This record gives sequence, C-alpha cells and structure tokens, in this order.
Amino acid sequence: SDLARLGRTASIYSIACGPAWEVENFLAEHPLADQAQFRLLDFNEETLRYTGKRMDEVRRKHHRRTPVKLVKNSVQNLLRANSKPMTAEPGYDLIYCSGLYDYLNDRVIKALNGYLYDRLQPGGLLVVGNFAPNTPVRNFIEHFLEWFLIYRDGKQLAALAPEQAAKDDCKITAEPTGTNIFLEIRKPK
Repeated sequence: SDLARLGRTASIYSIACGPAWEVENFLAEHPLADQAQFRLLDFNEETLRYTGKRMDEVRRKHHRRTPVKLVKNSVQNLLRANSKPMTAEPGYDLIYCSGLYDYLNDRVIKALNGYLYDRLQPGGLLVVGNFAPNTPVRNFIEHFLEWFLIYRDGKQLAALAPEQAAKDDCKITAEPTGTNIFLEIRKPK
C-alpha cells in the first residue's frame, strides 16, 4: 500500500509458486491488485499451465489489468546463471518463497537468499518460509508418506540470511500455529 500512495506498480516475485492461491485470492479480493505485477516461477510445466489458467480466469472475472508473467525455471538454474554477469532484470518490491526451503540444504538456501536479495529494489522485502521442527503433522508426514523435510527453527533460518544484509534488517516471524516460520529481510532504502 506504500507503493499505491506513490502511484507506482508493486513488482512481486514468487519463487516455486505452485498453484499460487495467495496471488489468486489477492487478484479476486483486492482493488490494489491493479497496482501490482507478478512474476511466478516454478520448475514444473504442468503446475505453471494450471496456475496460468487460474490467473487468466480470475483476472477476467474481476476485470483486473494485473500483469502475471509465468517463468519455468529451477533454483539450480537461477544460481548457475548468477555466476554470469547480472542481466538487467528489474528490481522487485517483494520476493517470497514458501514450501521450497524445506527441501534445500543450508548452502543452497544461503546462495539463493543472496541471489534474491540482490534482486530487491531499495526498500524491498524478501520473505522465505520453512516448516518448524515442532510441526504437529511431522510424524504422520514422514512415516506415511516417506516425505522427509528439512525442519529449521528460527535461529537456524536466521543463520541463512544473505551475507550482504545487516542483522537489524532481518527478522523471524511465525504463523500463529508455529508450524511455518519466516525469515523477513528488508533491503535499506
């Protein structure tokens, strides 16, 4: 909403977007959606096709002009491309990722956080989520689905903040249930 007051479009980037329900709800419910543009990245072709279709439907239904760009790519490719000279990719006001970090090791996350931080506009925010170790369904998930996630507590997640971010610009928040914890990193203006 700060951006709406400035009269400019908010640029938002979702990494490993999946079905992007949160974007769909935002487009359906918020008049501010017309002052946002989204870039949704996922490595799965089918997911992107499904998500794209849903976005088109909700934009039509609610008469939104919100640009939504779908990008098929993987984290590994992003990081590989990062070693090349930086392309003039636009800066983002918000970059977020939830549901991916549980599968990545610390080294990859640290590199990804640095990569994403560099793509923030001044004043922009990076938010990344991880399942907390006390997740109630953890035993069920692991034993029945053989689905092993990497759980991290706030301290472990905070340790993965990008090198270039000051400690004071990083904070840990949790959902009310405590199941998901988030690292929020604000780039100074």
